[in-house]
Amino acid sequence: MKHIIVCSDGTGNTAIKDRGTNVFKIFELVYMLTGGGPVHASETLVSYMYFVTFTNQQYGYGMALAVIITILGAVVSVGYLALARGRKQPA
Repeated sequence: MKHIIVCSDGTGNTAIKDRGTNVFKIFELVYMLTGGGPVHASETLVSYMYFVTFTNQQYGYGMALAVIITILGAVVSVGYLALARGRKQPA
């Protein structure tokens, strides 16, 4: 089964990379609008890391979450680059 990504030219690649990095920068939006929501229902991994690290003062656990977030971002980036290089570019 072959997947086709629409707008896979230079502009499409830039847009996909931009959306990919903004997934991890959503902390400000969630924190300002909901503060984590009722009983932390709308928290993301980044806002949960902030809550654990600075509100609960569990610095070791918060830093471990930061490492997991960094590794997750790196894995997604490398996976995307591998997929992007595997596609043939029009001549």
